Amino acid sequence: MIKWNYLFLALICLSLSSCATLFTEQNFVLVDERVTEDLISRGAGKGTIYSIPEKRWIRKIRILGEGKVRDIEIYVRVDKNAVWKRVKQIKMKVDFPLEISLAAHTDTVRITSTGKALLSRRNFSKDGWIQTVEFYTVTSGD
Repeated sequence: MIKWNYLFLALICLSLSSCATLFTEQNFVLVDERVTEDLISRGAGKGTIYSIPEKRWIRKIRILGEGKVRDIEIYVRVDKNAVWKRVKQIKMKVDFPLEISLAAHTDTVRITSTGKALLSRRNFSKDGWIQTVEFYTVTSGD
C-alpha cells in the first residue's frame, strides 16, 4: 500500500512539472543591434569587452569564433559603476560556437583570458580566437 502512495505522489509531481514547463516555454531572440568590441590589456587579464547600445534582459550569449580556446572567464556588467559579475569560468579547451546561459540586465560582456591565450580577432592565439558575441533575450512562447 505504501508503494502505491509513493507511485501516486511521483505521478502527481511529474504531471505538475510537465505543466509548469508548458506554461513557461520561452523562445530565445537575437538582439539585433550592433555589437562593439573594445580590447583590454590591463587589470585582471587580457581580453575583450563586447557591448550593445542599451541594457536588456540577456538570457543567453553565443560566442562565435574559430579554433579552440581555453582558460577564459566570462563576466557581465551589472551596473553603471563597472561592477562585474562572473558568469562562467572555462578551464578546458572548448570549440565554437559556445553558448552560455545567464539572466542579467546588461549591455556588456567581458571575456578575459586567465592563461596565455589572447582572444579577439585583432589579438589572437594560434589555437583559436573569438570573432563576436551574440546577445539573446527571450519572448513568451505562442
